[in-house]
Amino acid sequence: MNYNDSPFRLRSRASVVARLRPWATLLLLALLCICLLYTSGLIEDLVNVLRGQQIAVPKTKLTNDDEMTKVYLLAEVTDLTQLNYLITKLSNLPGVRDVRRQNWR
Repeated sequence: MNYNDSPFRLRSRASVVARLRPWATLLLLALLCICLLYTSGLIEDLVNVLRGQQIAVPKTKLTNDDEMTKVYLLAEVTDLTQLNYLITKLSNLPGVRDVRRQNWR
């Protein structure tokens, strides 16, 4: 009996999801670190950029230093084109100093 024909073969989570929900697309998880000077309405601007692209953010973390604020976002994007677009749009917001991908730890 071939291993691939075995009924006990392990399936990847993606194949199980595709079988249960064929309309679902695979998403990439990207951890972003946004360094910004906190100004009134900036968080709302961040949310509007994400909402405009229909990007889900299951986790966020906000840290404050004396003058700098860091926002960590776990964003679910469809592909690298959408991720690059998101980074560009976030970088162009007033008050944002840096947007970069963060390594998983």
